[in-house]
Amino acid sequence: MQPTATLSPTPDTMAAAGIGADDMLRTAVERIREEGWESTWATWLFEQLQARCGAWAAKVDHRCNRRPGTLPPEDVLTACWHTITRFPDAILAAKAPWAYLWTAVRNELAVDITAESVLSARQARRSSADRPDRLVRVGLETHHLDTWSPALSAPVPAPPSDGLTALVGLLAEGEADRVGYWGDVVDRALDVMADARRSYEEYALRRDPYLRDHAGLSLEELSALAALLIGPRRGDRAAQSLLLALRRDPATPVDAVPGAARRVGLLQTRNQAGVSATSFAA
Repeated sequence: MQPTATLSPTPDTMAAAGIGADDMLRTAVERIREEGWESTWATWLFEQLQARCGAWAAKVDHRCNRRPGTLPPEDVLTACWHTITRFPDAILAAKAPWAYLWTAVRNELAVDITAESVLSARQARRSSADRPDRLVRVGLETHHLDTWSPALSAPVPAPPSDGLTALVGLLAEGEADRVGYWGDVVDRALDVMADARRSYEEYALRRDPYLRDHAGLSLEELSALAALLIGPRRGDRAAQSLLLALRRDPATPVDAVPGAARRVGLLQTRNQAGVSATSFAA
């Protein structure tokens, strides 16, 4: 007697059998790895994602303090596809695959939104597909910082904005040997705050080992830097962000932004402390 061939389960047969949503997601990811995104399971998974993306988009908007309906559900669907494509093993190994997928997508979108809100140039320079899986925050020896300097001879995909260039110039007081240092500091600060929840941006900046221990910035200086970039935690952040003002008009006087002159002056004292681009990179 010939053995009966085992048929691959389909979404309909598994649903009829009362299989749970998490087990069906695992099966869908496994089948898509074998059969690709043109399979029956891929069609089922896209339908499931489309049914969830509207609610997920609303939750991301709420988490990022944005007006409801700002994030298109299509962006959530794209983030889901990227996560499933890049991290199938993590989804299969998760105790709750749907919860894992939602958390990964939520965090990825929140980072992108925060990066935009702090005027980071990283989003234009590096696509999400090229972003490291997880940025290292606890060790300097394993963290690679994408540095910026106007003196680089090699072309870069997207140069810093006029606002960033103007801000770095102000902090460096026009001294060429300080530009590299402040360019790296500002770039790192934007990176750190882009990876933090909105209410914890300054807190994350003050705890960053690269800026605190390697660049040598004090807690007071880090708070001043955060305020120059995104405005102080208390008050009108948009009106007190020097970077935002310089982005609108690179010739904006420092005195035109409340509190900016004092904060810039505080950070400029580091120039007199003998910090240079050479000593920073050493």
